Amino acid sequence: MAKFSVIIVGAGITGLSMAIALRRKGHDVTVLERHSACQALGGPVGLSACATRVLIEYGLSDIMTKRAMEDLQGANFRRYDTGAILASSNRKKIAEAYGFPSWVLARFRLQETLAEVATERGITIKFNSPVLSIDQDRPAVILKDGVEMEASLIIGADVEGIRAVTRDAILGETTDPITHFTGYNIDIPRKLLKDDPELSHLLQQVNAWMGPGQIVFASNMPDHGDKINLCFVTEEKAGQQGEWYTLGDLEKLKRTYAHFDVTLRKLLDLADPKDCYIWRLSQIPPLPNWVSKSGRVVLAGDSAHAMLPYVGMGASMCVEDSACLAECLERAESVRDLPKVLHAFEQIRKPRTEWFVKRGGKMASIWHLPDGEAQEKRDKAWASKPLSLPDMKVWDGKHIDDPPVEPTVPFHPLINPWTLAFDIFSYTQRRLDQIMV
Repeated sequence: MAKFSVIIVGAGITGLSMAIALRRKGHDVTVLERHSACQALGGPVGLSACATRVLIEYGLSDIMTKRAMEDLQGANFRRYDTGAILASSNRKKIAEAYGFPSWVLARFRLQETLAEVATERGITIKFNSPVLSIDQDRPAVILKDGVEMEASLIIGADVEGIRAVTRDAILGETTDPITHFTGYNIDIPRKLLKDDPELSHLLQQVNAWMGPGQIVFASNMPDHGDKINLCFVTEEKAGQQGEWYTLGDLEKLKRTYAHFDVTLRKLLDLADPKDCYIWRLSQIPPLPNWVSKSGRVVLAGDSAHAMLPYVGMGASMCVEDSACLAECLERAESVRDLPKVLHAFEQIRKPRTEWFVKRGGKMASIWHLPDGEAQEKRDKAWASKPLSLPDMKVWDGKHIDDPPVEPTVPFHPLINPWTLAFDIFSYTQRRLDQIMV
């Protein structure tokens, strides 16, 4: 296996997990990040079993177990107006079913941890290094300060995945995101909830209130300022695309959710107007290709397949990307082999990630159902069994290669096993054996 010099654009979850994966294989990796440090805004990030198996293989089990939220029991999905629990998940039982844990960390804490591990392992992370353009043929990145950096391979894992410089360079045009939703992000100190019996129960679970055209997530972040994060999602086009620090109108938000559960209204009364931010939730349409014409620049993570949060798999797909690309590069004996292995990476990852992109849109419509027959049918289906657990009468406990149904099919007993028990390492090797002939 050849050793390559690699530049990764973006020090987000994709870029840092990719850097760790490639360094583990002996490659020389530099990560470029436009910000001055890991970014602190944003709620918790969940890593499912399919992703934690990857990070455990990378040797991150101890540090991730130590820093993940230990007291988080699972998730409750509630009716929007009464707060009645419609369905629940149990993290411990899910881990037992699929053989690997799920980890939840504040986004900042996760990126900080990955950056710490990357640095310890000899990876160079250059902050304050915004990329102006990409020369696909050399290949090279040109920074905004005029500095040019060449490498064997450039990976576009731009932190602002919806506005990816690398993607625009590969496609020759800007890809317009698909956006139908606006998110309001609020952090509230957990100490304000601990002594209130009507609110303190929220500190042990992720909670989601599903309503007509709206949903609210309440997620704990004891690992980042000891706060609880609230994300209010509405079907409107407010805020600005790719801007995360625009202040939202807290009073308007209170009016918008005045018909929701009294628990949420109490939480909003605790919110500080100066800590209410608004942004767009977006996905990108399927791209024609992820690899440049030169075969030396490739996309990964949100740059290639940004998705809505309704399937909770965005970060996990980024981590899977890192494992797949690292395995693909092992098949390259020289720079001349890079185009072939990068196209193999695209061929392997595109179907699975695009399934989840489409699934996110479908689940948004299901979660946002208006009151009525379809909503009642959804609630009945969800209440029939614990969320995310497999039906062992249908699943044999083994990895599943292909999705059991189209992403628009609401329910199927093999969706969760295909999602959570996926072994990206063995799957990539088997697909490479088929492709690299």
